[in-house]
Amino acid sequence: MEAAKIYFRDHANLTFFADEQWLQLHEIACVRHCIVHDAGIPRHSKHSSTIYFLETCKWQGQPVGLEIDRYQGKDLGAPMILHQRFLDYCLSVLEHFFHTLGTAAETKFYK
Repeated sequence: MEAAKIYFRDHANLTFFADEQWLQLHEIACVRHCIVHDAGIPRHSKHSSTIYFLETCKWQGQPVGLEIDRYQGKDLGAPMILHQRFLDYCLSVLEHFFHTLGTAAETKFYK
């Protein structure tokens, strides 16, 4: 994710996304990495702290829809549960990214 941020900023001269928005993309990438490389088990992931943080985040006033089975607060080691709400959240973040990128590129290149 950092490479994409650097590319857009330093090579394409497009600064269009706030750090918080890049963080959202990074968090989604960490979930994807966990699914692909760690069978969806957050405690096995090198990005576990990011996934645990994302589990506590809110979107539109409600949890983002990522759930981790816990016993007395401890991760049980089961695959995370992604509700439809999480998919909607991801699509919202990606839609915003591409819309913002398109607007920035249009402003810069179609004068």
